[in-house]
Amino acid sequence: RREGVGRGRAGDRKASVTAFVQGHVSAQGGQGDVRPSVQNNRRRMCDGVSTLVTQIGRPDRPFVALWDAFWDRPITRPYYVSIADVKPNTATTDLHQLVAARLLVAEGRTRGRLWRTGPELFPRLGQQFGLTREDSDRGSILALVAREVVAQARAVVRAEG
Repeated sequence: RREGVGRGRAGDRKASVTAFVQGHVSAQGGQGDVRPSVQNNRRRMCDGVSTLVTQIGRPDRPFVALWDAFWDRPITRPYYVSIADVKPNTATTDLHQLVAARLLVAEGRTRGRLWRTGPELFPRLGQQFGLTREDSDRGSILALVAREVVAQARAVVRAEG
C-alpha cells in the first residue's frame, strides 16, 4: 500500500479531489477564453504596424522591419533581404523609405549599417491606439494592450462566475 497517493491526506480514503479537479478544469477553460483575447490584441498591434506601412505607400513587406524595430531589434540589410524575400536593391529602397518617413533611423556605414526605431514610429503607432503623440512610447503602447487583455480576461471571469 502506498500512502497518500490519490487519497488526500496520508491514505484517507474519504478525501475527495473533486473540488481540486473542478477548479483545475475551470481554470483551464478560462485560459482558453483569454487566449483569443491576447491573440486579438496582438493582431490589433500588427494591424497598427501594417497601417503605418500602408500610410507611407509601401507594400506589406516592410512590416517585419517595423515590427522588429518596435521590439528594439536592430535590422540589417541582409536580414531584411532574407525575411522579406527581396533583392538587395529592393531592400535598400524599402529601408530608405522607412527612414524618409522617420519610422526608422540608419546607424553606421555601408556593410555595418543597422536600422533602428525612428522618432515617428511610436507616436504614429500610438495615435492609432488613441494615445497622444507625447504619451506614445513602447511602454505606453504595451501597457494599453495589457490593460485591454486584463479587462477582457476579467469580463470572461465575471461571465463565468
